[in-house]
Amino acid sequence: MVGTRRSRAAVACGLGVLLVASGPVAGLGPAQARSSSRCQAAGSTTVVANRVARVYRVALQEPGHVRYFACAYARGRTFHLAESRFVGEDTYGAVELAGNALAYSVALACRRCENSYARVYVHDVRSGRVTARTAAVSLAYDAEISSEVRSLVLRRNGAAAWIASVHPHAYPATGDIEVMKLEGGRRTLLDTGPKIDVTSLKLSGASVSWSNDGEARQAKLR
Repeated sequence: MVGTRRSRAAVACGLGVLLVASGPVAGLGPAQARSSSRCQAAGSTTVVANRVARVYRVALQEPGHVRYFACAYARGRTFHLAESRFVGEDTYGAVELAGNALAYSVALACRRCENSYARVYVHDVRSGRVTARTAAVSLAYDAEISSEVRSLVLRRNGAAAWIASVHPHAYPATGDIEVMKLEGGRRTLLDTGPKIDVTSLKLSGASVSWSNDGEARQAKLR
């Protein structure tokens, strides 16, 4: 939920979404490369890809408007990521693929809203089915509060963890930072504090780690 097109673009850039040129996925064998060609939509730009699927965005005719899609190579099955009725105006942040699992953050557009409220979605990329969805932060929705996902990690089983910032909409330099995890559809707050390093989130096997005021912390992610 964002106020202006410019602010939505700035948020998307600030979250560090990886954008690379479209084309066959590096590291695929000949048969896999042929399958991946099913997902090479005209005019699309790759957001992230692995051996199972490709996530890409397509610019719409109206400047600044984009849609995000995921495509599984095996069947060429394509679906659009979660979006509002204001198609092309939603703000997508961190996007991750791990095996058949896809996770991403999105702030759905709202014409009368000034704030940006992030959510996290997890899909089975083969079917497009949403396996989990949740607000990105522990605070209930408030028109005066904005939130955004700053980093996200994902396991192949669909378990995800992320670091999100939450602040009064009018005072983006203030507020708090939260570390969250999502396992089996259940969201858990792992840590909170203004000195959490939003770039420190790392996944190692079934553990996730981060830094709070210089102190290394970790939790299981099953």
